[in-house]
Amino acid sequence: MLISHLRARVELRRQPQLRGSPAVIVDRSAGKPLVADAFPEASGVVAGMTLEEALSRHPEATVLEADEPAYRRVFRQSLTALQGVSDRVEGAKPGTAYVGLDGLETLHGGETALVRALREAIPHDLAPRIGVAAAKFPAFVAARTGRGRETVTVPPDAAAFLAPRSIDLLPLADDVREGLIRFGLHSMGAVAAMRMELLIDQFGNEGQRAWELCQGIDERPVVPLETEEAVVERIALPFASTSLDLVLAGVDTLLKRAFARPLARGRYASRMDLACLLHGAPPWEKAFHFRR
Repeated sequence: MLISHLRARVELRRQPQLRGSPAVIVDRSAGKPLVADAFPEASGVVAGMTLEEALSRHPEATVLEADEPAYRRVFRQSLTALQGVSDRVEGAKPGTAYVGLDGLETLHGGETALVRALREAIPHDLAPRIGVAAAKFPAFVAARTGRGRETVTVPPDAAAFLAPRSIDLLPLADDVREGLIRFGLHSMGAVAAMRMELLIDQFGNEGQRAWELCQGIDERPVVPLETEEAVVERIALPFASTSLDLVLAGVDTLLKRAFARPLARGRYASRMDLACLLHGAPPWEKAFHFRR
């Protein structure tokens, strides 16, 4: 399942008045402001582009600060909803999920009804695209090539389905992809037609992986999410709080509240996620992992 432009869809949910207007979502975590996502109206603007370049194309665009904690929360909620349909749900990068379907068709009354249940588990405004295949990579490509909310099912001959697709969809390092292009291999069919030994000679293990993927061979299993119980606490600090001592006191209060919950009594926490929403600045989030 693929939720394309997850960040833009979340922002449209929060700010519906921006619908129909160009907007770019900017990530400043690396120092230099880079585009993380863009609304459809901001044509020609792609992720990774500098803010300066994006505004040169659309000077009237609204600039939104990326709220990665919020995007991750929405994606986690989507994964949890999918777990209500299948016990094998894997979250890849935000917006991409793999769901094991084999063995569930009878329970849901057939594959069509099963796929419908997956789609209905996700809010309509996220417009999920679904690809169905016997392996992860063909399913991902099917979802990427689908239009709107349609479901694309890969036929038994996955290599024939993949053949006309661009090698840009292959999860390869940039230098390997550029090397394939230098050899005139622009489509997956062209890569699949090569002898695997030649690709291994040129690109090593990555060459073998590229050949196998273009053949529709992907033996990676769906790795189910680990079941976890979460305790969530929130606190609001006084407006314009700049004191570190006040922030630390707020964190201490949150911890005391969390461990006072009946669910947490007598138990250990494996991880703590601390998120902070700031006025006039991008939000931030940090995870703390505890030893057993």
